[in-house]
Amino acid sequence: MRLPRILLAMLATIALVVGFMPTAHADDTTATYIVELKAGVSAQAVIPSLLGSDEKILDKAISGGIADLTASQAKALESNPNVKSVLPDTKVATSASPAVKAKVLAGTVSASAIQTNAPWDLDILDSWNATLDGRYTAANDGNGVTVYVVDTGVYRASAQFANITFAAGAGFGVANPDSSDCDGQGTGVASLIAGSTLGAAKGVTLVPLRVLDCNGSGMASDLIDALNYVLVNHVPAHRRS
Repeated sequence: MRLPRILLAMLATIALVVGFMPTAHADDTTATYIVELKAGVSAQAVIPSLLGSDEKILDKAISGGIADLTASQAKALESNPNVKSVLPDTKVATSASPAVKAKVLAGTVSASAIQTNAPWDLDILDSWNATLDGRYTAANDGNGVTVYVVDTGVYRASAQFANITFAAGAGFGVANPDSSDCDGQGTGVASLIAGSTLGAAKGVTLVPLRVLDCNGSGMASDLIDALNYVLVNHVPAHRRS
């Protein structure tokens, strides 16, 4: 009877070890990675073969791509001679206070070359000697200039934007389906740029690009994607007809 007991003990030990061994499917879990290519390597030429034809190609902000990969796939890419780095996607977030965000949702003035009762930051902006007179005179209202606001989007119905020109804008990432703002940070930034009360250049065209969600957080990959969008779509002034 001694031999069967030894065999049973061995079988039990083997079963325990096997239970802790990784299965063939343990690396099926994927995560988002940002793949950057080495200098001089074309993303358009290389990324489809490296990551697949359906993955995001970046050829302006960086030369590379964004893809969902397993850990082993990401590790293998690191040794590719065309690849500079393979980094896991990370969170980014805004730190503006709720009070600052709420401040921009009220107040408007009519468009004018001289703004009276100007806030301190605008009053000091047009002063050559730090003398405050309560007025803001813009040397140039920004007409013909396009400004991309890469943030939480913009709440276009704010009184700050009564006379402001907007382009379509876009949202980046699954949490940001469009360029609207449900957090307030992007609206605050846009108001400082072109707001009728708070803005320094009221004649610019604003393009809201939303990369952060209603909690003011998002992913680095979406931020890079938005910056790539700016570089692809922006037409420098000297090229405009």
